[in-house]
Amino acid sequence: MNASNLKPNYAPELTGKRFGMLVVTERAPNDANGNAMWLVQCDCGNATKIRTVNLLHQTRSCGCTRKKSIAA
Repeated sequence: MNASNLKPNYAPELTGKRFGMLVVTERAPNDANGNAMWLVQCDCGNATKIRTVNLLHQTRSCGCTRKKSIAA
């Protein structure tokens, strides 16, 4: 195991915060690349996991808004 696997992945506390249609419910285990992940609940009812960087900078729904716009 190399040293990079031993470093904790910094992630700000996001539990309870809202990002667009998403509310962060809890911290999830890091992904295979060591990226911090969060469990989120979408206003449409779906739950999913999202990386911290995506949550803070771009993702605003579980994908439901994109599906609606494609269908329209």
